Amino acid sequence: MVRLDARTRRVGGLTLVEGRLRNDEDRPVRATVETPCSPVYPPQSGDRPVQGWRPSEGRTRLLLAADQRVGVGFATPVAPEEPALRLVATERDPATDGGIVATPEGVADALGDPLPPAVVEGHGASGSGPAASNLAERDTRGDRPSGVTRAEVRRLRRTAESVAARAATVERRFGGGR
Repeated sequence: MVRLDARTRRVGGLTLVEGRLRNDEDRPVRATVETPCSPVYPPQSGDRPVQGWRPSEGRTRLLLAADQRVGVGFATPVAPEEPALRLVATERDPATDGGIVATPEGVADALGDPLPPAVVEGHGASGSGPAASNLAERDTRGDRPSGVTRAEVRRLRRTAESVAARAATVERRFGGGR
């Protein structure tokens, strides 16, 4: 279930509409939020609206990971009707159902094996060279794709954690988004 909490406040001739979406489901959900307000001034990056806003339609679609909370908002010069934001549709996202999970581990898992196979079929293996030199570090437990070293998994996890930390910083600063 996705929930929406919204509030409004007037600041300098504009109404700021702030909302918080929460996905309580155990899978990603795409949520559509709309407003009866017009015109809508969504957050922008350069000349483009962010968060999937379509200002002419007064709506946005956001993808929420499992148990994720996302901020959504806009400004408008009019005093809005209540409710200023409505959750009008939710659906499991077919593009992510069974796909990438928005966690550092999910991203690392989705990246798969970044290396070519250690042995190319039909060419044999000499037992020396780069493929053989890191063979001892290759996964033998079967909990990672074959050919991925522990060091590579650690590097990918650090990269994914760094991206997740930057995304969280952007969400805190700018009020949410995907």
